[in-house]
Amino acid sequence: MAKFGEYKKEELEHLQSVLVSMVKDFNDICKKHNINYFVMDGTAIGAVRHENIIPWDDDVDIRMLREDYEKLEKVISKECDGKYYIVDYTTDNTYPYLFKKICLKNTRFTLETEYELGSNFGIFIDLYIMEYVPDDEITRNKVLKRAWYYQHVGILALFKKPIILFKGIKGTFVKIACVIIHYFLKLFRINAFKCYSKAERILINSVDGKTNTVAFPFDTLPLTNVVFVSDIFPLKKKKFGNTYVMLPKEYDKLLRQQFGDYMKLPKVEDRKNHHPKILDFDTSSKKKGK
Repeated sequence: MAKFGEYKKEELEHLQSVLVSMVKDFNDICKKHNINYFVMDGTAIGAVRHENIIPWDDDVDIRMLREDYEKLEKVISKECDGKYYIVDYTTDNTYPYLFKKICLKNTRFTLETEYELGSNFGIFIDLYIMEYVPDDEITRNKVLKRAWYYQHVGILALFKKPIILFKGIKGTFVKIACVIIHYFLKLFRINAFKCYSKAERILINSVDGKTNTVAFPFDTLPLTNVVFVSDIFPLKKKKFGNTYVMLPKEYDKLLRQQFGDYMKLPKVEDRKNHHPKILDFDTSSKKKGK
């Protein structure tokens, strides 16, 4: 079992092999049931630049439309003999995110922030549901900002010390403000998961039917994960270790908009991963001798 800190080389390689195996199983399910998905962010960069997970990375990010997720939700627990389960804030009251995780049973991957909440999730694939939103930019931005606001109220209700990107005096001020707001929300018994539910409803109810724009605003910035459906389909297949992933049709354009020259390797000091507090590849009672 690994504790919070840097990975050992063989440990990271083992984790990456498990993740690629999970992607392979995921592909099998999606192919069988005609479920579409696509990857972006670091997973897409890995597929294009390395034909695998980025060598220092430790997660996989998958995106899909709501209708595809509803298909997946019905079949995933049945298709792999109970090997996987989906977790989100509606199924686990220690789950602090508005994206979902596909977790591998009998494993554990716990981040520092999750540990504080008593979370106990398996090694995972992050799953982002891209919702249809208004095509009109002004209307869309209002919706995304409002949904993002409720999500962040929920985060502050859960955490008095959330992850802050600001540095220096501004960062110190924001951290103090977060602590004050956290206790204010606790005092008035603001429920984090009701805030999450409100945020999702705002997004889902923002349009009646399908549009050419989908989004996931529940990230650091609310307006960054907006994609035109016409840039996604038809999907393109790319090698990913001993399996493959599906990329948006215009993946190069989308990645350059997000990262600039993504084919250039970042400096060593800029290479990041999640550094779990607890990592366990087998939590089964058989291994533990119980």
